[in-house]
Amino acid sequence: MPMMRAIRLANAFLLAGAAFGAGPAFAAPAAFNWSGLYVGANGGFSGGEFNQTFDYSGDFCCSTNRDHAFSSGFTGGGQVGVNFQSATSNIVAGVEADFDASSIEGTYLDFGPAFHSGTQLNWWGTVRGRLGYAAGRFLPYVTGGVAYGHLTNTYTDTANGNLPPDGYDESWSDTRIGWTIGGGVEAEIAHNVSAKVEYLYTDLGSWRSEDPQNAAAYPGEIHNTVTGGFSTARIGLNWKFN
Repeated sequence: MPMMRAIRLANAFLLAGAAFGAGPAFAAPAAFNWSGLYVGANGGFSGGEFNQTFDYSGDFCCSTNRDHAFSSGFTGGGQVGVNFQSATSNIVAGVEADFDASSIEGTYLDFGPAFHSGTQLNWWGTVRGRLGYAAGRFLPYVTGGVAYGHLTNTYTDTANGNLPPDGYDESWSDTRIGWTIGGGVEAEIAHNVSAKVEYLYTDLGSWRSEDPQNAAAYPGEIHNTVTGGFSTARIGLNWKFN
């Protein structure tokens, strides 16, 4: 009889252990899913080239002046986006919009405060699609879409008093729309928090304008055209709502 009680007790322990092992404490963790809305911040460095062309007509007929300037500066801001991933697929599709302040500037001429010419990108942003492949908590992706930005041209020439009326000291600006393309890698570093590294190439198209002083003195005869693109390498942090 003691042997039978020992067998029954051993069986009871085995059954209890099996039940405990099947319980939630030993359940496999759920697979990570990138789906959801997120917000975040980013910062980085940009560099590229601005090209400026002056076309003259009328009294200045048929002459052209071209300048080139390497551009560089810091950029930083925020983003908001949403990802979609089915429970049975590693493909992650999403949409992201960002807005960044910028110190990106290119200088064509710089002979001191009396003679200076350049183009600045004051702020810029993008609205992009993202397509990636989820490898657990890592998400390499490609991205591309629409870009927009606010450009300012500056021109100062107060060293030559023969120019109307006492020389030039002016700036004019416009908001342009172009395109962007790039890629990156994002990784979850804590619950609902992810970090990313990203590269974008951005082109805001061609901007043809008249500077205010020449437009007043020689209307329709002197036009300024600015083109160029820039590359951006940046890091970011995102917080996912779910």
